[in-house]
Amino acid sequence: MTLFGRLLRNIVRTSGQSSARLDPNYRESLGSLVVPEDDRVLRCLFHAQKRPLGVQVKAPETGKNYTVLVVEDDPTHQLLVRKALLKAEDAFSIVQIAGSAEDAEHYTRQMEFDLVLVDNRIPGRRGLDLVATLREQGVAAPFVLMTSSGSEGLAVRAYRSKCADYVVKDGDFWRDLPKLLSRVISTDREHKEKQRTNQRLGRANAKLDELNTDIQLQNQQLLHAQRELKAENAALQEAAENLSRFNKLLCKRLEAHLSALHSAFSALEDGL
Repeated sequence: MTLFGRLLRNIVRTSGQSSARLDPNYRESLGSLVVPEDDRVLRCLFHAQKRPLGVQVKAPETGKNYTVLVVEDDPTHQLLVRKALLKAEDAFSIVQIAGSAEDAEHYTRQMEFDLVLVDNRIPGRRGLDLVATLREQGVAAPFVLMTSSGSEGLAVRAYRSKCADYVVKDGDFWRDLPKLLSRVISTDREHKEKQRTNQRLGRANAKLDELNTDIQLQNQQLLHAQRELKAENAALQEAAENLSRFNKLLCKRLEAHLSALHSAFSALEDGL
């Protein structure tokens, strides 16, 4: 038996189940799973420690490179969810496993995720309570809630907690996870891009409003200067007209004086 086979057998024994009682789909999923040859990762993967460490698994580089945080304490569901996401053709590059609420808070402080998949039943806290806590801590990623049994009341609470969707863990629930999570991430990215676009448009409109205000102020100043120039031109025109009338009057007076002088000279010449 291989090392991986012995480890799987130990998991089954630890969980109190025999290999004959395993779900056929689960057995099939485990049969083709590739486990990294890293002792620390193996300890985390199979909960050999009292408080398991989270496991971050990277897929080959693809076009989308989604990063997902999975908050799940059940090792079986951890394996199934991880395998389903990493087998997705072009979506998920990093799947980070958190076995507790404390681990989830730790990982969200370390890096940003495109989505957080949260089981509603985790040790010491409800999943919806963790969602509220992470929201308060500034996590902007969309949340998807996992639950063992769906109900209308839970759906309403998930909606009020602003979860993007929720998944009922029945049958082959993990098989549809890649499409669902990809859709949620894509919708969230489109929404955030629209928000960023609207913010850029808002800033551009604010600058345009500021420029329009400046232009209007400058136009008012130009109109005021134009009115002043018109008033000055009118005053100059009036002064020019007055000067013209004065010149005409002066010319007439000079002509009269010259005529009188001419008459006087003529009389003087006649007397001589």
